[in-house]
Amino acid sequence: MDEGYKGFDWSELSSDRITRRNMLKLLAGSAAGLSVLSAFDAPPASSAATPCGHLICGWNFDAIKILDPAFMNIVEQMQVSSNMFSGLVRVDVGFVIKPELAEKWEVSKDGLTWTFQLRKGVVFHNGQKFNADDVEYTFKRTTDPKLASIHRSRLDIVEKFEKLGEYEVRFKLASPSVAFLMSTLTCVPARAMTIVCRTALEKMGKEAYNVMPVGTGPFRVAKHQIGSDIVLEKNPDYFVSGLPKLDKITIKMVPESATQVNALRAGAPLPGRARAGSRRGGSHRCALARVRFQNSATADPRRDGGDRRGLGTGIAGRPDGGGGRGGGAHGPRVPPLRFSQQRNQYPAG
Repeated sequence: MDEGYKGFDWSELSSDRITRRNMLKLLAGSAAGLSVLSAFDAPPASSAATPCGHLICGWNFDAIKILDPAFMNIVEQMQVSSNMFSGLVRVDVGFVIKPELAEKWEVSKDGLTWTFQLRKGVVFHNGQKFNADDVEYTFKRTTDPKLASIHRSRLDIVEKFEKLGEYEVRFKLASPSVAFLMSTLTCVPARAMTIVCRTALEKMGKEAYNVMPVGTGPFRVAKHQIGSDIVLEKNPDYFVSGLPKLDKITIKMVPESATQVNALRAGAPLPGRARAGSRRGGSHRCALARVRFQNSATADPRRDGGDRRGLGTGIAGRPDGGGGRGGGAHGPRVPPLRFSQQRNQYPAG
């Protein structure tokens, strides 16, 4: 066992005892954990969201070709799929692991046995009831050499998987792992145990499921053809009360960056389309769904005050980034990177 974990009672990672302090204590005990600690932080508090209709956004991407969790390997795929699937656990703000499809779990003191009680009353988008069979199927599917999932190695640490009952499963590990919850059992970033629907896969086939997957997440796929728009609709049976707030999301592929820039300058999200919608419903449009910084050997664009002010103008409509009706954008699964939340981390000049 790593010396950094010596004397740690792993049962403190059980669902009724886990805290940010415990997570940080374990992460600090490993080299990998140090890199995580430097990247993540809790986002600032924000007001509760209200229902707001239809979101239409243009992505600087040509096509989303993979939505099967077993094969997802780029951020854009995960950004879409994280709205359709669920893991056993999720990463909450403040870097604390919270239950998702697992209602609670217990960890043995030696960190080798993890027992999960599953959430009851959850259904997949096709109406199929979720239970331990789906967890077992997902585990066997991901670890099947014939499937050749790119995430199979994430489950190498599992020495034995057991289905104990209709809503109870157990993982026995070969050695204690600080990363087991986050790197194996979350929908994102883990993907290895993102729960898939067996009945849908058997009925649709792997190829069709890859395009129109069936999960338990807050949105379901209403329309998708590779290279065309992706339309997500609210899942009325989502197991988290009051969510999602949006009724519908349309993601339009706009592969040319110049097209997006011109649309932004013109005040319209996509060429030939005017702004539409209201605060309380209707359609809401955005020209840029994501912003990327290219690596540079000589300069970091985040350190340039002009670049940051320009980005603020694009996002909030004012040079200081303080206007508009929006706030900080936070992913549903993984806490945001620290530099995206701290204005003064990269001073001008």
